[in-house]
Amino acid sequence: MAKYAGKDFTFSYSTNGGTDYTAIDQIVDIDLDGGDTDFEDVTTHDSANDTEEVVPTVKRPGTVTVNLIHDPDSAAHDYIAKNNAALVKWQLEYTDTGITIDGVVFDGYVGPLSLSISHSGAVTASFTVRKTGADVVS
Repeated sequence: MAKYAGKDFTFSYSTNGGTDYTAIDQIVDIDLDGGDTDFEDVTTHDSANDTEEVVPTVKRPGTVTVNLIHDPDSAAHDYIAKNNAALVKWQLEYTDTGITIDGVVFDGYVGPLSLSISHSGAVTASFTVRKTGADVVS
């Protein structure tokens, strides 16, 4: 079973369809919810043992939530702050000494950048990407 160190992941966005990616810096953690599938009830009067029957319908691709230490001088943080609801290509990849080993690419909408300002701590930020369409896994 493969094991990965979290520090070796990068999360990037592309505004030109995946030709060039900009890495998001100062990331603390990334949460991928995995999505969901809707089900439709197809139970009828002749369903066996009066038991509900369902069939899968629409797959919901889910969201990615990113927590980071906010840097107002970061071009990536500035892009996220100024481009709420923009549809861009995203890439999450595992790297080891600069060689991409494993990753996923998907389209998603930029969520708003939310700041958290603590009296005695770092200024942190978070945003959520709403995925659309299927992932491309490498």
